[in-house]
Amino acid sequence: GDYSMQSPASSDQSDYLDITGDITDLDMTSGYSFMAWVKILGGSGGQGIIVLGACCSASGNTNETGRQGYVLTIESGGSLRFWGGSDNNNTNYNTSYGTSINNGNWRHIGVRVNTDQVQLLVDGSVVTTNTSYASNIPTSPSKANTNNSYGINNPQIGGDGIHGRGFDVLIDEVRVYKEYLSDNDWSSAKSGAW
Repeated sequence: GDYSMQSPASSDQSDYLDITGDITDLDMTSGYSFMAWVKILGGSGGQGIIVLGACCSASGNTNETGRQGYVLTIESGGSLRFWGGSDNNNTNYNTSYGTSINNGNWRHIGVRVNTDQVQLLVDGSVVTTNTSYASNIPTSPSKANTNNSYGINNPQIGGDGIHGRGFDVLIDEVRVYKEYLSDNDWSSAKSGAW
């Protein structure tokens, strides 16, 4: 609508929209997709956009609660990165788009994941595809996670991402789908029609 969320420059873990209550709907058992409109206004150091679960295992933690969740983040140079974890093991997967999206304009960013691939999309176009890590479904951010280094236990919009924070970012129209969106459905969701 007419409003967007602003993540102020020099933000820290106290600057985010916390998603509470029954968050089991954010657990993914097959394909999933999520997206947001973002506009970097200034600052430096990266910024979390959609942080659903915590990144990376706690020291010495080898059980299934080590790496659940998924994170879409802007890196310190303005590039885009997706991180995801798995219920099945203590490994994670990363996919990056190395080109900066920091041009002062609204950009539509997102990721879609299925059992075959992980794709990052910018402004409606696929910018990177990774087929190496798609077996890391299911993922369950609702499960307990003992590591707060790169994300807190509760899912959040904005705040702490991966490897830094501090960009001054507007975040709008965040959408999460429990399915791998087709190109047509992605375009409809991007336009707000679906």
